[in-house]
Amino acid sequence: MEIIWEFTAPGPLLGYCKLIAAEMVKEFAIPYEEAVGRINASWAEMEFSNVSPDDLNLIYHELPSHWAKRIYYGEDSFWWIRSETERDRLGLLPLQPVRWP
Repeated sequence: MEIIWEFTAPGPLLGYCKLIAAEMVKEFAIPYEEAVGRINASWAEMEFSNVSPDDLNLIYHELPSHWAKRIYYGEDSFWWIRSETERDRLGLLPLQPVRWP
């Protein structure tokens, strides 16, 4: 299966995106194609081709599992707060994946 990324990035970052997609498949039981699509939707506007290695380290600083959850649930979802009781206490909506497609 050929992966089509909708953003330009150096090879190592594209390899890292594959790890993020694999984590999404494992964590959320979604098809690999959906995981790639979600990454594309989240990062399509990003321009990684001229980014310095130091800036890329900001991405690599987080594990693929972090990016998988952040992309799947959304940037502002507070996905690390899983308890429904705690989410309710904090006035957060129930944890739901970003709408797809």
